[in-house]
Amino acid sequence: PNIFILRAVSQSQVLMIGAASVVVLLPLIFTAFSVMARSRALVLTTVYALANAVLLIPLRDPNLVGGLALALLAVLVTTDLKYFRAEARLQNFEGAISRALLFLPLVLIIGRNLMMYSPSAMLFSAIFTGIGSALFFVMPKYVSDESLIMTSQASGATFLCSAWAALVHAGFVSMGEGDLTLLHNQYYLPCVGLPMAAILILLSLIAHSRGEGYRILAGLSAIVTVLLHMAIIGGILSSVLCLLVAIILLSVGYAIEDKAVAACGVLGIIVGLTTHLRYALVLYTMNPWVSLALLGIIVLVVSSYLERNYEKVQENLKAIALRVRGFR
Repeated sequence: PNIFILRAVSQSQVLMIGAASVVVLLPLIFTAFSVMARSRALVLTTVYALANAVLLIPLRDPNLVGGLALALLAVLVTTDLKYFRAEARLQNFEGAISRALLFLPLVLIIGRNLMMYSPSAMLFSAIFTGIGSALFFVMPKYVSDESLIMTSQASGATFLCSAWAALVHAGFVSMGEGDLTLLHNQYYLPCVGLPMAAILILLSLIAHSRGEGYRILAGLSAIVTVLLHMAIIGGILSSVLCLLVAIILLSVGYAIEDKAVAACGVLGIIVGLTTHLRYALVLYTMNPWVSLALLGIIVLVVSSYLERNYEKVQENLKAIALRVRGFR
């Protein structure tokens, strides 16, 4: 709206308006925070004033504004966790309003670009990060209903994963990739799906529930990512990536005793080894004697090891089987 648009005549006018704003507004802000949260009024005033100062940065490019919004969100959340979250006097209604006001400049930055400029994937990443953080970390502290908490955190996890996907998309687009060619970039799918799986694993460890659903989705995200990479990109490197991710999933599933994650790892190992077997058959048809020699060496080494350590291997396998039976 035009009422919110200031057209300064000269640089001196801008400086005069800025100085007058500091002289008039800072005491008012400090007074307001003193009424609502006296013990932290100075820190709240400082953070609020600096956050509002970000509004004056002359950036309108949606990607730069999105990056700026993400940085401001990180600073505000870190400040809240370090200075205000453990403060008993800021846990009441007035304290909650004081803490929420710190995020108002961030809302204004995002709202201004959404209304007046074309949004970008980076800007949507900032929006999704803010919404996801609020739903996953903040909302459960103000709600007592178990089902509502789990629903809020599940929605927050969805927004956080979407934020990561939007951030990666913005990064690849900024490097000149077109929307239609992204899937054929050999780095795009791993950069989206694998960190998303890690995010879900981390969220499962701090979720209000036991986190089984998050771990299942994490395993599926990782294994579907590498399988799609093999289907779209193909090649020996894709199958190696599939094996590595599958081994990591199997190791993580074994460490946290989760059947779903371990099962995704086993599936990936089977698919990866099958692909490698196909490449081995191609190699065999090209160099049969070399292939037979390598196979003979592998059989001799494995047989020799099993012969010397048969009882130890058998005990380890029984221990692993016993532990797997106790997986969730």
